[in-house]
Amino acid sequence: MESGAIPDDHITASAEEPGYEAWRGRLNNGKAWQTNTADTDQWLQIDLGSQKVLTGIQTQGLWGGHTKSYKLMFSDDASTWVTYGDGQDDTIFDGNSDGPTIVEQTLSTPVSTQYVRINPQSWQGTQYIRLRVELLGCDGEYAYVYMS
Repeated sequence: MESGAIPDDHITASAEEPGYEAWRGRLNNGKAWQTNTADTDQWLQIDLGSQKVLTGIQTQGLWGGHTKSYKLMFSDDASTWVTYGDGQDDTIFDGNSDGPTIVEQTLSTPVSTQYVRINPQSWQGTQYIRLRVELLGCDGEYAYVYMS
């Protein structure tokens, strides 16, 4: 995402604050995605354009706010979503404890998907949610590269 290879219109959100649109949620961007409301129904969605293998995610906040924990959701059609977990419980990933630090989470079981949603569960700072992300993965079984 950081490189801009994923087009801006492939990055959408449940809600966004003007000036902090979904496409601004790229890692190391000068701004971030920010909601205009704060609850656990919010999400940042990335359309990878085709099936990719997701192996991890990096998250980052922004001065004044950050996402402390989140769930990952996946879909092949952007309609039916599955939340990453062990088959019994959803996995809650640790996010950030500040704005600038990058936190990386590796998926113990990689996922093949076209659509990814990051669903914040807790946040700190501004009265709204702020988040920047990078998705890690590959096109093939062994060629691990950034998906951006």
